[in-house]
Amino acid sequence: MKKFYRKIIFLAAFNLLASLILFNSANCLIKPASAASDACDNPYMPLASGDQIEYKTTGTGIKQTYTMKVIEANPGFAKVEYDMNLPSKVVMQQNIFCKDGNVTTDTYMDFFSNTGNLQMKADTKEVSGELMPKDIKVGSIWTNKYIISYHYGGLNMPKEFEGYEMAITTTNKVLSEEKVTVPAGSYTALKVESTNTADISMPNINLQIPEAVRNSAQMPDLSKLMNQKAITSTSVTMYEWWVKNIGLVKIASSSGGTRWETVAVKIGVSNSWLDNPTLEAVAEKAVAPTVATAAVVNTAIATQSVVSVDFFHYLIFFITQPLLIFKRKKIKAWGTVYNSLSGLPEDLAVVRLQEAKSNKLITTQVTDSFGRFAFLAPAGQYKIITNKRNFIFPSNFLKGLKADSQYADLYHGENIEVGTEGVVLTPNIPIDPQVADLSDAKIQKKFIWGKYQNIIALASPALGGLSLIIKPSLIVVLLFILSIIMYFFFRRFAIKKVPKKWGKVMAEKEATSLPGAVMRIFALPFNKLLDYRVTDTQGRYNFLVGNKKFFLTVTKDGYQKEQTRNFDFSGQKATSIIAEDIKLKKI
Repeated sequence: MKKFYRKIIFLAAFNLLASLILFNSANCLIKPASAASDACDNPYMPLASGDQIEYKTTGTGIKQTYTMKVIEANPGFAKVEYDMNLPSKVVMQQNIFCKDGNVTTDTYMDFFSNTGNLQMKADTKEVSGELMPKDIKVGSIWTNKYIISYHYGGLNMPKEFEGYEMAITTTNKVLSEEKVTVPAGSYTALKVESTNTADISMPNINLQIPEAVRNSAQMPDLSKLMNQKAITSTSVTMYEWWVKNIGLVKIASSSGGTRWETVAVKIGVSNSWLDNPTLEAVAEKAVAPTVATAAVVNTAIATQSVVSVDFFHYLIFFITQPLLIFKRKKIKAWGTVYNSLSGLPEDLAVVRLQEAKSNKLITTQVTDSFGRFAFLAPAGQYKIITNKRNFIFPSNFLKGLKADSQYADLYHGENIEVGTEGVVLTPNIPIDPQVADLSDAKIQKKFIWGKYQNIIALASPALGGLSLIIKPSLIVVLLFILSIIMYFFFRRFAIKKVPKKWGKVMAEKEATSLPGAVMRIFALPFNKLLDYRVTDTQGRYNFLVGNKKFFLTVTKDGYQKEQTRNFDFSGQKATSIIAEDIKLKKI
């Protein structure tokens, strides 16, 4: 169970990383201001209890506000709160100390937030330098540095997934004294150039990227990328206007080609607590590559439980598929690799033609969605080897049989004699499925994980597109394209085609739907487990089957186990769907 939650929590935390960088990398820009001076003796940063200033941020596609409030003020000390009305409640706080005109802090706007069952927390680990020195004037220069640790929690999260760290260094220089006009009024202010550098790092995390994906020539070395201590570094320059006895009234920046500015709208008691400050423009250099990388990694991780050797089989099929178009014009008959118990064709099975005596490989094909293959063989003696994950060849269930329902000329691994040139080999090859009979709890876990896979894999291209909007660049474009390619490649394994016809599992007396019921299908006459399902939120299920005989079992906590009638589809050429309503009795 712990390993299962580690997968889900890591993916959730990894997706939130880009958002946290977006939100937090510019916190150093928000500095307190006030219209009174009972807490601090620095005229450019006066702080009085109850004072607040409403700010508005505008720019390309940006129109947001936030409010700063002094919630506690004593001589030499003030606590400032930044109330952010985000999708989840986020309240940032900062302790400010004033002594002999020098302003310092021991926190960097720490916060705690709940998003569903996932908690986020920021804690300041180290602070050095001054927020603002005394007697600043044109030419004054000062530096401060913060190291902040961001933590995730909830959902029984393992300790190793505690988050990441950000080191922010700010260098300030007073350029001039000039007039400035904002919605709150016109003032004479000191213009300060502020250069902010953010270095983001996180603990080494083993992404558990599947070996087949990790070793693929098309897969970048993401494990090395994510195991580096330093994830990214960005530097942003902006300009601030500070007014005596008021504080900060304006911030402006055009870093990265995106212009934005924050201005004081109201000074004193605000009538509004509208927040949502937009910090995308400040963090764009950090966010874009982080989000794009997240998109690529998400796709690989989201499908890790289903991607193994099949990835390469699909790659071979994808590359050789255009060649088969020309071959199909010549070949009129096909052999089929199919499931010996369900009767359904199996795609992405690797079929190899070998010389019988030397085992020399002649050619290889990968079956299409109809399980088809065909070999055009010269004279000689051959054998065919078939391989697919979780299947056994040759079939033990149909051993010795020459025909099986609509499949004739069954092949079981024997030598094939070709006497003349240009003979097309098209035997039908049954392979036996190997399905482990898991407990209900494990089947339900796999079902939940499958839902997360689908959601996360679909979110990956969206994250890549977001990175393009934030910061278009060649590397981001390439990562975005890679995420799209990987999504369509891997969804081939993660998302199965589902028939449109549904059956329902219901409580017998109440006739209410029963979600989370475990369905198992067995093949007759072998009574062999073939597959399983978990009913969805509406109690629905279905099974796609071939021309064989089957029965189902249904289990759910609090209800008696139910076994259905036998379903006989023998003699039918087309595939069939088992979707019969089933009622369960309470225990």
